Amino acid sequence: MLGEYIGPRRCKYNTFDDSVAEHTSDWLSGQPVDGEPWCLFVGLVAPHFPLVVPQEWFDLYPARMVNDTKLHPSTGYVRHPWVEFQNRLMDFEGQFRNNDERLAARSSYFGLCSCLDHNVGLILDTLEASGKSRNTVVAYTSDHGDNAGERRLWG
Repeated sequence: MLGEYIGPRRCKYNTFDDSVAEHTSDWLSGQPVDGEPWCLFVGLVAPHFPLVVPQEWFDLYPARMVNDTKLHPSTGYVRHPWVEFQNRLMDFEGQFRNNDERLAARSSYFGLCSCLDHNVGLILDTLEASGKSRNTVVAYTSDHGDNAGERRLWG
């Protein structure tokens, strides 16, 4: 699930999200302000795996900023037995080659969140500039969050 490469690089998901944000902005810009009622569904992938993010977003979260995790078993935290069972089935942290890669995964995850924020911001800025924001309801939803290494869990 973590993938063969973790860190700064572009991948298909980054390109997809940038394209979705651009096409959404184009669509919003082309719609009349006082036209017919409309509904638009926009689906972005970030911050899903793989933990690959463009360099500029990765650089926002240097390793020295992301190295502390909460409730980590290596510091004495005892996980619930059910979480232990689940982790035996999907021990993603055990797949890291070293701590530098683990920290790069955290930097990448947080960078993906910032990249997502940026793309959502572009869409909302376009909505505002189009004059449609005062008569538009925006609902933002997500399917889940991520542990990002907290409790030694990923996913």
